[in-house]
Amino acid sequence: HPIMGSRATGGRQNVRPVFDVVKCQYKIKPCDKHIAYYDCITSIGQFVAKTPQFEGDTDRFLQVWREPDPGVPYGISADVSEGIEIGKETDFHSIDVIEQLTGKQVAHWHGKCEPVQLGILLSHIGYRYNTAWLVPERNNHGTAVVGKLSELRYKNLYGEETPNPPHM
Repeated sequence: HPIMGSRATGGRQNVRPVFDVVKCQYKIKPCDKHIAYYDCITSIGQFVAKTPQFEGDTDRFLQVWREPDPGVPYGISADVSEGIEIGKETDFHSIDVIEQLTGKQVAHWHGKCEPVQLGILLSHIGYRYNTAWLVPERNNHGTAVVGKLSELRYKNLYGEETPNPPHM
């Protein structure tokens, strides 16, 4: 299965979800037409249905092609940007929700906010999608996102183990 991976360690077989980030970024197409747009009120973790004011006015909204199905596993990747200045030529954060069993993208978020706020938003989207496995980018500002998710004690946060870390 492309999303599930296994690794043999010390005679045991450890199975853990592995999110196929390359597949997410380059091969997956959304399920169908959007069925809903939501704005997340991060202070209370509530998603409020919204209607875009004009075509293309979807930044900051969770764009949903398929609502979460109970019992279905999801994986969520997050590309963390380096800037938050609105109106400037800065990068946007991007979050993609993938149904693990089919590899289909079921939701997407695109916008700008502080990295710590992105961590809070990711946790809310993760809980909405059955406590999905979260795989945020870890370099640069991504460390603040991972730190916030750890502080929130989000339980399905992907991490990797280095069997023989380099000596400093």
